[in-house]
Amino acid sequence: MTPSQVAFEIRGTLLPGEVFAICGSCDALGNWNPQNAVALLPENDTGESMLWKATIVLSRGVSVQYRYFKGYFLEPKKAKLLLTMDNLESTMVLKLWILDG
Repeated sequence: MTPSQVAFEIRGTLLPGEVFAICGSCDALGNWNPQNAVALLPENDTGESMLWKATIVLSRGVSVQYRYFKGYFLEPKKAKLLLTMDNLESTMVLKLWILDG
């Protein structure tokens, strides 16, 4: 299949520590596992609500289901002497599914 970049956008406001993310039915969107979701980044501020966006490479012609959600990351409670990308773990906590469309 031919890869294609797809932009996902949502408008909204977050409390400190929260993130908007997208999760869906393919590898690129985490296979419905919030731990593997893609966090959206702020794009611009329009006053009332900010635009959040992520661009993801998907296969053209393949049907994909997805949902936006609001959540936050819980950091591990154990202090580690040496933090590396291999042993630094966090947990995504899903707060709210957002139905889009």
